[in-house]
Amino acid sequence: MKIEDLFIKSLGSVDKLRWYLDNNINLVAYLNAMKPQLMFLATMTTSLIPKNKLVAEVGGIDYQRILKILVKERNDLYKILNTERGVVWLQREINSFKNYFLK
Repeated sequence: MKIEDLFIKSLGSVDKLRWYLDNNINLVAYLNAMKPQLMFLATMTTSLIPKNKLVAEVGGIDYQRILKILVKERNDLYKILNTERGVVWLQREINSFKNYFLK
């Protein structure tokens, strides 16, 4: 599973995403607290990827790329995130994921 796939999957449903935005939830912290097994599995999986490849994969994720995927695959989530508030939150969360997986 790619990091961007994990990120998109972590957005959940429309209601969950709205809750994240309304409460300014940090996805990495939330997932570590609520789904530690998932984050452990993701961490173990990424640890098997050569560092230079991981840096390229994770470093290539940005809000425009995520929105481009969402418009095709999860238009319901795209509509929520393709707003000023949504993009600000999305950029922050992508940076949080990058920091977590590249630490």
